[in-house]
Amino acid sequence: MKKPICLKNSLKDFKKIFEEAIPVKFITELDLCKFNANDLAEEVKKQMENKSFDCAPIVEKDGSIIRYVKLGDIEDKKGLCGEHAKEITSDEKISADSPLLDILDKFKNNDFCFVTCNNKINGK
Repeated sequence: MKKPICLKNSLKDFKKIFEEAIPVKFITELDLCKFNANDLAEEVKKQMENKSFDCAPIVEKDGSIIRYVKLGDIEDKKGLCGEHAKEITSDEKISADSPLLDILDKFKNNDFCFVTCNNKINGK
């Protein structure tokens, strides 16, 4: 006869999987919708809507990503995308190697999170 499953141990093991076994990089969006600071805000808005992105990173002249733009911030706005960009804060970043459970803490205060690998942004 099979031994009955102990639910308490199973839940503990299940939690351990999310704490230790599954890193954030497994759910990272690899096909980022990125824009340059000099792109027109109107065009950026259209592309973000077409791709169903509510925020997107801004690629700086040196290729780094340290800012982002939110769709709501460029609604009915003219000018360049970079004029409406915000700095990415540490609360909006998480390491690709972080446990999947850690991302839930980020989502308590943010609608999105940028994933870093070697201190560079790789995904949202």
